[in-house]
Amino acid sequence: MNRSFVRSLGTSFAFAVATASVVAACGTPPAANNPVKTGGGKTVSTNVQPGGAEVKPEAADAFTQAVQEFKKHEEQRDWDDASCSAVSAKFLAAGKAQGDKFPAAHYNAGVTLLRCSKEGDATAEFDIALAEKKALAAASSDPKVKSDPEFHQVWVQKAMIRFRKGDIAGIGEAIETITTKGLDPDGSQNVEAFVSLGLLYRERWNRDPKNPLTTKKDDYGFADDLARAQFWLQNALSINDAFMPAYNQLALFYLDKARHVGKKKAEFSAAMKKDPSLKDKPKADIQTLELGLLVAEEASRRDAGYAGIWNTQGLILLEMNRTSSATKAFAKATEKDGKFFEAWMNYAAINLQFRGWVEAAKGYEKAKDLRPKDYDAKLGYAVAVRGQLDGALTYKDEVARKQGDCTDPEKGGTPACKEITAKAPGIIAEQEGKAKDYFTKANTAYDAARDLDPNRPEAHYNKALLVEKYSFKVDSKITTLMAYEQAEKLYNEFVTKFQGKPEYEKLVKDAKSRAEEAAKSADFEKKAMATPAPAPAPAPAPAGSVVGAPAPSASVKK
Repeated sequence: MNRSFVRSLGTSFAFAVATASVVAACGTPPAANNPVKTGGGKTVSTNVQPGGAEVKPEAADAFTQAVQEFKKHEEQRDWDDASCSAVSAKFLAAGKAQGDKFPAAHYNAGVTLLRCSKEGDATAEFDIALAEKKALAAASSDPKVKSDPEFHQVWVQKAMIRFRKGDIAGIGEAIETITTKGLDPDGSQNVEAFVSLGLLYRERWNRDPKNPLTTKKDDYGFADDLARAQFWLQNALSINDAFMPAYNQLALFYLDKARHVGKKKAEFSAAMKKDPSLKDKPKADIQTLELGLLVAEEASRRDAGYAGIWNTQGLILLEMNRTSSATKAFAKATEKDGKFFEAWMNYAAINLQFRGWVEAAKGYEKAKDLRPKDYDAKLGYAVAVRGQLDGALTYKDEVARKQGDCTDPEKGGTPACKEITAKAPGIIAEQEGKAKDYFTKANTAYDAARDLDPNRPEAHYNKALLVEKYSFKVDSKITTLMAYEQAEKLYNEFVTKFQGKPEYEKLVKDAKSRAEEAAKSADFEKKAMATPAPAPAPAPAPAGSVVGAPAPSASVKK
């Protein structure tokens, strides 16, 4: 899911801010319906397939072992490529033992592969499951089995795979898939379908507001997508009140509703200025946020190990301006799941906002390791490291200033000056080394982000700032003239690339101004280098001598 919060930072430069997103938890289905039924993560063993076809003992044993392995990794939250491959292979082995007519085995193999984002491989297994389920249903004499030949759990997974491609059209397509193929016949089994619909309606509300369907009253009487999201999520919890993804999505629903009410309040206030007779003021959005927080807190009491609910708590607390508590909640999410990309991004972004450069860099580094191709993680890391660079240079200059003050004879003998005189050289050398390292890391990260998406402006612009302000401070081989000339070149390249695009107009204007200033500074440096240095003043004449008299002979008198 792409519900994001973006905060501009009060740094000395116009650095870009990384995006932090909410986890899109769509449920944890350990096994498919028949021979293992799912109800929001719970499994119940059975020994028959659709239509009453018996499961061979060896297939049932292999399937049970695979389910146990799946549960173990779910509980320990330690999925990786090796474990995903191993557990999916165990499910497929159960299918082979059954004679390759075991749709639940392929479904669960697909679900396992999704744990490691192997969506292509998972889709292949889902398609096999659909084909096998259809064949079993066709051969069955049971009307109930014939009524659900499509294997509705599979269609929910396929719908969410489509949604995760990230384009707006995918939201509507996923909704259509679930509502037409993903709901089980009696409407009470597939809790995941309900939660997924709640998520999708929230997504369409947030990401596709101009779509007339978001505010169109449907056949059930729901006025908009927010109302539809609430309906499906509350129904999911009425069926399984221990299903954590449903709690998580319901808390996020209240966050969305609070933001919507807040927007309406702003619109109402503006309208009030024009028409004081207006009376129907929207209710305070803080009340809606508190409802969301109550849901999130109840969920965390039920399962403190579910990382997604801590991340959601953080977002709600942040919206309530309780930044300290929000930071702790994001940290909790990363503790519960060290591979939780969105939580690391949120933790990093909130620390960056308050110049907690070290923790911000830690969060972004974790995030970029998890998703090496994420632009915002690389950009955020560069910003955080640049903050550390600035800190190292500031500390070095402060120590050097104190050291210089101690050359004063009146201060030099004090204990404080003796201490700083002894320690200053080591501290200065250490901070210079750190600054050089931070500069290299920031420069590399900006280059990596720029190479990843050359059409985004942030890395281009901030690299130019980095070069202009810091390159000559960390490398004695780089003169101020060289720094200004390189910065001017980078700013002009930025202008050439992004001018004419309305969304970047302000940034382009600033880059032009900075290029001009860098050019002026470079010209000043050149003129200073070309002007001969003034001759040193003559030494004072010895007492009794005649000013301007020739220097005494260097010969030795005999």
